[in-house]
Amino acid sequence: MCHVASAAGTTTVDAVDLEWTDRDRFVILNWAEHSFANRSTTDEAILLSVHVIPTLEAFGLYCETPERPLGVAPWPAVAAKVARPG
Repeated sequence: MCHVASAAGTTTVDAVDLEWTDRDRFVILNWAEHSFANRSTTDEAILLSVHVIPTLEAFGLYCETPERPLGVAPWPAVAAKVARPG
């Protein structure tokens, strides 16, 4: 489940666009392919997510497919005050 704390944007879930703004909530199924896009070029989009990974793992239902291997592609451009892993 995602809760939008601030900003506005679009989340694409299995090729379906979900538009969101402040205080919206939506759910993404665990196995659904998804991506997020912020509509603003100046303001950060802040979304809070809640998951049940430990519960899914306990039932053998957790599955994750990374978009790309870590460290292969450059990090996307973000605000300078955000720390990036080494």
